[in-house]
Amino acid sequence: MKSVGAVSLALAERRHAVEQSKAHYRVLRSIQRQIALDLAGLQQEQATKIVKRALRNIVVLESRGVSSPYCGKAWRRILEDPAKRIPKMFRGHMADALAQNSPFGFLYRQP
Repeated sequence: MKSVGAVSLALAERRHAVEQSKAHYRVLRSIQRQIALDLAGLQQEQATKIVKRALRNIVVLESRGVSSPYCGKAWRRILEDPAKRIPKMFRGHMADALAQNSPFGFLYRQP
């Protein structure tokens, strides 16, 4: 049987891990919001080029088993109008999964 101290330590470690996870997903969601804002400010030709690349990335993520079919389908819907739909995706119960499985990884490495 575990002692009270061991249980308290385990709970504290669990709470810390949960807070770290929440912070991580806040950052991912913030990045997605910024991408939506950036896309809204681009010329149509530039935005279309980025969206097409993101759509290709969805295929790659799905083929490698990195992204679930649900996320791929959701991202395809979002990419129909990303500036409008990316911010809305954060209202759903799958917001963290969508942010984690973003097809915009190529943008993270660019200024």
